[in-house]
Amino acid sequence: MVGSPRLPPFTSSSEVTSTPTPTPDLSPLWSSVQRTHPWEPRPVEGTLPEGLRMTLVRTGPGVMERFGRRLAHSFEADGVMTGLRLSGDGQAHAAVRVVESPGYRQEQAAGKPLFGSAAPWWRRFLNGLRMRGKETGNTSIMEWQGRTFALMEGARPIEIDVSSLGTLAVESFGDVLGPTFSAHPHRLPSAKTTFNFGVEYGPKPALALYALPDEGPARRLGRVPLPWNAMVHDFAITERAMVFVVCPLQISLGRALLVRLQEWAAQPDFSLRHKWSEGDFVIWDNTGAMHRALPYEASTGRMMHRTSIAGTESVA
Repeated sequence: MVGSPRLPPFTSSSEVTSTPTPTPDLSPLWSSVQRTHPWEPRPVEGTLPEGLRMTLVRTGPGVMERFGRRLAHSFEADGVMTGLRLSGDGQAHAAVRVVESPGYRQEQAAGKPLFGSAAPWWRRFLNGLRMRGKETGNTSIMEWQGRTFALMEGARPIEIDVSSLGTLAVESFGDVLGPTFSAHPHRLPSAKTTFNFGVEYGPKPALALYALPDEGPARRLGRVPLPWNAMVHDFAITERAMVFVVCPLQISLGRALLVRLQEWAAQPDFSLRHKWSEGDFVIWDNTGAMHRALPYEASTGRMMHRTSIAGTESVA
C-alpha cells in the first residue's frame, strides 16, 4: 500500500522572513567612456599560453552626451571601439577609441550637437527632411575580406583600422549600398558569402538585399517592397531563402511629425492658459495662433461669439 506523501507543516506569511533583492546599479550603462587611449600594456593574471596571438575588437554605445546635453537613448550614442591584443609573448595590450564618423567630426568642429536628440528641435526637423543622420557604428563588428567595419542599424558601415582602432571612412562598397546597412549580417558558409539588408524608408518602403562574397565585389541582390514603413531588425538565412519578420506596427510619418510640431508649439514657454471668470473677454489672432479648449461637461452650456475682421491679412 502506498501512503500519501507527507507534506511539510504550513507556515504563515508572517513567519517567513524574506531578503529583499538588491536593485542592480545600471548607471554605468548610461555613462560615457571616461578615457580613450591607443594600444597600451595591460596586466595579466596568471600565464598566457606561449605563442597565443589574437586581436579581439568590439564596439558599443560609449558617448552618452554631447557638449553637456544628454542623449535620449543609447541607440544614438557614438560608438566606442575596445580592443584586446595578445602578442604571443605572454603580454596583453588594450585600446579604447571613439568611432569618429563624419557626423562626429562635424560636431567636434562645430562645438555643439548637430544630430539626434541632443540637437535643437529645428535641426532635428531639417535632418529628418534631408534624411541626414550620423553613422555611429555602435552596434556590431563585421569582418569582410580582411577589412573590419563598425555597424549600426540606420546607416552605412564605417571601416576601422584594426592596427590602431582608428576610423577610416564610411563605405558604400562601390556605390552598391543604399543609405542603410543592417548591423546583423549573416555569413552562409556553403555559399562563402555574407548576406545583409538595408531598410529604405519613404513613400515606397522596401528591403534592399546585399551579398558580400568572400572573394569578389559586393553586389545588390534586389529590392523587396514593404507594405509600410516598418522596423526590420534581423533575419534568418538558409541555402534557399532569406526570412524576415516585418513589424506589424504601422508608423504614420506625417501624423508623427504633426504631433511633434504641436507638442513643441504648445509647450508652457509658448502658451497662455486662461482660467475663465464671468464677464471675461479674450481675443486672439485666429489665423496665427493655435487655440484649444479643455474638456467640459456638455450640460454646463457654452455660448461663443465670433467676430471676423474684413480685409486681407498681410503675410510677413
